[in-house]
Amino acid sequence: MPSKHITVNYTVWFPNADNVTISGINTLVTLQENSSFYEVVIKAAKQNDNFTFHATESVPNRHSVTSINGIESVIGPDRVYWFLYKLDTYPDLNNTPAVSYLLETGVDDTIVSDGDNYLFWLTHH
Repeated sequence: MPSKHITVNYTVWFPNADNVTISGINTLVTLQENSSFYEVVIKAAKQNDNFTFHATESVPNRHSVTSINGIESVIGPDRVYWFLYKLDTYPDLNNTPAVSYLLETGVDDTIVSDGDNYLFWLTHH
């Protein structure tokens, strides 16, 4: 029996040069069911150069995304990181998500489902 394909919405938000307003990019990614969010990130980067990314491997087979579209997380006094959210609806720049939508699982342990909405947001927490 062939595997079922699913489609997820993947959005990236990042601060503009003024560090006050934010911009976003979005893509739909179709892949096999039971895929991890890390597989979404890989496929999105292959589909669209705006979603290129860099990830470090903290422990074997556990990745931490450190940059997307050339925009890096910042370690130090300004501490800005890429945070992953799973939302009920398409992300809205005028209505930023509550911290309750922040995922506690990493990109490798987050298994995506058809119709899911994910947001990677470079922000302070």
